[in-house]
Amino acid sequence: MKSFPGSKPVLALLLPILLAGCAHQSGSPATLAIDSSPSGAEVQVMGKAYGTTPTRLPLAIIFPVSYPVEQQGEYGKVHFTHPECAPLTMTVSNVALESGLYGKLACQNTRPAVVPATSQESPAPRPQIDNTTRGRLLQLDELKQNGLISDTEYQTIRQRILDSL
Repeated sequence: MKSFPGSKPVLALLLPILLAGCAHQSGSPATLAIDSSPSGAEVQVMGKAYGTTPTRLPLAIIFPVSYPVEQQGEYGKVHFTHPECAPLTMTVSNVALESGLYGKLACQNTRPAVVPATSQESPAPRPQIDNTTRGRLLQLDELKQNGLISDTEYQTIRQRILDSL
């Protein structure tokens, strides 16, 4: 290859300028903040897991320069998975590049399930009900003291019991 006199200093000056066009622009982030509700969701990009939320990923992972053609549909997408939630896929937008990506997963009820009693267990004993007039009046007094009935209800029911004598 033939060299021109003085070409090396010019190339040395032009090389940083030419490479600056390939460099990441200073106004946009080099990473993307990724979070979810609930937190702890697994994050997958281009078919590979990258930890759990909250996390930060380099944009080069989300927007790779080269990738297999069969992954073309995955370009720029983030997948969230959580054991108690339906999977969620989000496409990274310009807004997400500025403010971060936040995925709200649709989750099942996380309360513990009520376990039904087995047939081997005996049912709790029922309290004996005293159906005598005295027993009924005592039960009525207890209901009133516990605030389960109003004064008006107390008087009405008490009168019924006394009238039944």
